[in-house]
Amino acid sequence: MERAKETELNILKGLFLTPSDICKILKIGRKKCLALFHREDFPGFIYGKTFLVEKNAFLEFFKVRNVILQDTTINFE
Repeated sequence: MERAKETELNILKGLFLTPSDICKILKIGRKKCLALFHREDFPGFIYGKTFLVEKNAFLEFFKVRNVILQDTTINFE
């Protein structure tokens, strides 16, 4: 049972970003990151007890808003 959950999380890691990933990318704290997840226009969702956002939806969210990230070469790994 535990191994199946571990495999499921590894698959999700390749497709989605967690709040800790977003904190690193945007260089913000956890409190601001969670506030971002609670915005109605943010494409995040809850999977179990974990907040997740699809990688492409995350990038599109900031492209539409003309926000310039400091690091233009984002490495998701």
